[in-house]
Amino acid sequence: MLRRSMGGHPLSGVLEMHSQHGENQRYIQHLSMLSALTPSHLTRAALNAQLQELNTALIPGTVTPIRCFNNVALFNTDCYRAEILRNVDNILEKYQGDFTTPGSEQAFKIEKDLLWASLQLFAHLQAIEQEVGLQIDSKTDYANSLEKLESCQSLLTKNGSSIPDLTDLLRHKPVISNVDSDKWYEKAFKDFIQYIDDRNNTRLFWVWGRPNLDLALEYAGQTDARTRLAETTYWPGQISWSLYLFRGSFFALKLFNVWWNNPKWLKELEGLTAAERAEYRTRYLVAYWDVYKYRILNDYVWGPINLVCLEWWTGAGIFEWLGNFSTCFLLCMDIYLADLTFAEEEEKYLENQQQYGVRYDELTSTIIQNITHSVKNELLRLNPEFDFLDPLEKIQLLHDHLVNKTQKTLTLTAEEAVLADWLTDLNEVNQGQQDSTQRWQKKKTFLWMDCIYTKALLVAFAICASLLIGGILPVALGVFLAKSGTILCLALTIVYRTVRAQVQIAQAKEERVALQAQEEAFFKEFNNLKVHKLQAPQIKHDKRMHDLYLHLVNVGAKIDYQSASIQYQYLELARTTLMRALIPTLIGLTLVYAPATLWMVPSYVFVLAASAALAYALDKLAKTCKPDEVKTTSILDQIQYQTFFNAPKVYSKQVEERCFSMPSCSFA
Repeated sequence: MLRRSMGGHPLSGVLEMHSQHGENQRYIQHLSMLSALTPSHLTRAALNAQLQELNTALIPGTVTPIRCFNNVALFNTDCYRAEILRNVDNILEKYQGDFTTPGSEQAFKIEKDLLWASLQLFAHLQAIEQEVGLQIDSKTDYANSLEKLESCQSLLTKNGSSIPDLTDLLRHKPVISNVDSDKWYEKAFKDFIQYIDDRNNTRLFWVWGRPNLDLALEYAGQTDARTRLAETTYWPGQISWSLYLFRGSFFALKLFNVWWNNPKWLKELEGLTAAERAEYRTRYLVAYWDVYKYRILNDYVWGPINLVCLEWWTGAGIFEWLGNFSTCFLLCMDIYLADLTFAEEEEKYLENQQQYGVRYDELTSTIIQNITHSVKNELLRLNPEFDFLDPLEKIQLLHDHLVNKTQKTLTLTAEEAVLADWLTDLNEVNQGQQDSTQRWQKKKTFLWMDCIYTKALLVAFAICASLLIGGILPVALGVFLAKSGTILCLALTIVYRTVRAQVQIAQAKEERVALQAQEEAFFKEFNNLKVHKLQAPQIKHDKRMHDLYLHLVNVGAKIDYQSASIQYQYLELARTTLMRALIPTLIGLTLVYAPATLWMVPSYVFVLAASAALAYALDKLAKTCKPDEVKTTSILDQIQYQTFFNAPKVYSKQVEERCFSMPSCSFA
């Protein structure tokens, strides 16, 4: 395209590989099929030559196509990726309707377009697979591309197309042949770790709750009950160190699995050299380690020290002090890891912002440098001081000019169309920068809470263990402060968990309000364009109206998800609060009122079993209210769109909270 020169492009190595094999009939046939229908401004000879050069890199003749698609360079180029994916969307939107007779010239034309779109999506999937690594939360784009690729296949079948040479490519086997099993594996791993985390959080409440229960029994004069309570410390202690080591071992096993097996599709790429395989495996390993490194370190330090404290460093005297100082050391490590995590995340955010800034400046400079004389003359007519404006003002004037011209005539010159694409890219970069800032602000809140909680917990435990007052203060005051520290440890844990839940709810509400504002703006703009379309049919607004329709569908789905998520978080907060208050109370009452005989053990076991059953039932009840992840779409369904056009409506379920009305219009 005009925006980029292919000289020195990362694809040069692939092009050289093609030249070594030469052109044969099979390559010529493939290239002819992949000439690709794209927007009108790409039909110029220079642009079409670059497009064919890219397709040459995608399918270089006799080389195995799968090997050639192992090329991240294509989709690491923002301009190319953004434009190509827009062209893919245009193709999918164009061919959602009826098809012509199979074998006709029009059918062959459709086939070329769909094949080209399929190959671009295939390359995009591979790029995502390599870039994302194990950060599953970032695979939304992966799912969208997969949905589009499946749509291409469906349309090819509907068109009566059969391309044996590209069957394996269109099935996208190398990248996603294991996607279903990988999704199950990753989901099972994530759910299992989440289960262990939940149990560990519950255990932490008992760690600080048991001493408080002991204080309550002491205050009530229940000596026998306190003795029985002391006898229950063994198994919770065993669970403590075993949970840490088990979870750490699970992480380590998965790390080994990543090193040994992932990415699985590397086995399919027979053309890769040993160095390339090692590079990709290392990339995946580093991605995994970067996500879980501190959790692995935390588990392998906490687990053994907890075991030593439970089995040997307990009781009175020097061993009690060793145990207390060991716990303080672990809490200091938590402080260090929390601060280090905050610093690393902030550094990643700043680096990301810097990349956005560099990209934004590059695009701004490119747009201004490529404003042709004809376009500049039109801008000078709009503002004679154009040459003296700063770059952002020039960009804004150009944007307003192109939008105004599009709304009036929809006939942009080739140069203006290229500038319009650049402006779209610039807007995407700006939006990405804003989204990155919003995500960081949300994440920063929780990271700050972690830092504050770890420091406060260390101080509370130091007071609780009498590390700061031993031998200095009177005994009575020391005992009072130690008991106060015990209460403070539990209070901090409760407040920390509750505040985190409340912050999550508050953030979800803020996001819902922002989405509702977006929905209202999109809806009003769509209705205004509909009125203009009915009043002046010669002015085309179809592309923008299609985009607004998809925005409304996706934003409505996000609003519904946020509303359901808020309800679920309230329910989950109530459930956890109830269980953490109820179960210690039941255990305390059992210790007080159950007879100190052989019947004590069955009574205690019965209370624990009943508590576990109640916790399980409430957990299952809460999970039934947990909303599914929001699913967005980028494919236009013409039938649904026409229904929406005839009777526009908001897609979220919060219609009663917002009243939208069609602008009044009359026809002469």
